[in-house]
Amino acid sequence: MATATGVQTAVERPCHVCQLFGAIYLIYGIKRATTLVHGPQSCCGYMRFTISQHFTELRTGKPFFYECTEVSSGRQKFVEKVCRLIKDHDLRFICLINTCLNDSGAEIINSWLEEMKAGSQQVPEIVYINALHPSGSYATGYDVASKAVLELLAKPAGVRHGRLNIIPGMINPGDLQEVKRILADMAVPYTMLYDGSERLSARPVEYAVDPPANATFPEELIDSANSIGTIALCRHAGGAGADYLNRKFGIPAVYGPLPVGLTSTDLFLDRIKGLTGVGISSVQERERKSLLDGMADSKRYTAGKKVAITGDPDLVSSLTRFTCELGMEPAVVMSNMPSEPFVQEIETIAKEYGNSPVIISGSELSEFKHVIHERETDIVLGPSYLSGIAKSAGVPLLRIGFPVYDRCSCDRWPVLGYRGGLRLIELIRKVAQEVV
Repeated sequence: MATATGVQTAVERPCHVCQLFGAIYLIYGIKRATTLVHGPQSCCGYMRFTISQHFTELRTGKPFFYECTEVSSGRQKFVEKVCRLIKDHDLRFICLINTCLNDSGAEIINSWLEEMKAGSQQVPEIVYINALHPSGSYATGYDVASKAVLELLAKPAGVRHGRLNIIPGMINPGDLQEVKRILADMAVPYTMLYDGSERLSARPVEYAVDPPANATFPEELIDSANSIGTIALCRHAGGAGADYLNRKFGIPAVYGPLPVGLTSTDLFLDRIKGLTGVGISSVQERERKSLLDGMADSKRYTAGKKVAITGDPDLVSSLTRFTCELGMEPAVVMSNMPSEPFVQEIETIAKEYGNSPVIISGSELSEFKHVIHERETDIVLGPSYLSGIAKSAGVPLLRIGFPVYDRCSCDRWPVLGYRGGLRLIELIRKVAQEVV
């Protein structure tokens, strides 16, 4: 964690997965793409283990993890590995990630890539992401990768088409499918950049580089420079990609909020309407009324309950607003990475609803645990690694975010949009009833 003076200190209990996972997660959403990890075997093993924990059906799908491959030696092994992948699979795109434990230097790696391209016409596009810093989270890894891929691929054609770019960020496949359903209801033409929704929620395929057809084609990433606008659902995970398209090609960009609950989903739909001119569908209007009814019905279970929330900043911000909409009182709100915009968003929400939560930006779980006890919290919302903290405090835990490794198929069911909000209400109601 970074202190006020910027000095790095030791973190006893970090509350996030490293940046490497975010970058790998993004590449899952590209058709005919794979990832090479230039680092120690432990980094690759940790990524396989983490992914199989959260997406539980992947435990038996070893070929699926082929793309998370160690390349820890020098030029010869690097070239051999790339050439073997190109020979074995019909690759269109390779992402080479240099981990924080193996900084070979950008100039050296780029020289290897240029040498390969000069010696063969069969080398696909290769993006290189240099040594990700150990203090970053999976959200920042996704953010860095979103910009790097678009810097390499996005090309203007001189004519704007009517499609909307959506950068989903670190959301579950079920949530990504729900966002796509909303866009289909509104008849909005769009390109889902980095669409891994089926690849991470379906039966493991024979080869890691052959995901379902709905994954994003490299041609769609090239064409992203000609869209009418970009929506980054998560400011901290994908905002850099939207910002690059805005600065380089003048494509209007909006950042969040993640559409959790009533107000955030309203804003998401308004931004789609503002960028495309497409009206809100009757389906969404009906689902909004259902959510309002569900919120009114739930107040007897949720009103006045003190809640503690942690996770990535985009999810936590929207969850904080939604719990306030349900009449709950945020007692402590913590992001898993330092973020000044996160602090400002939580302060705005707290002022709007007359609450005064403890706001923690990028700290560790020991501090979160201390505040839970101090503020006599009723409910905890966050990933599975909070189970011990919630148990010691004698309060129930609603598992949400990443990673959830002690429940099955949580990644399949959405919490985004009006319909996802109804499901989230039911989950909160069940947990709230456990409060004595």
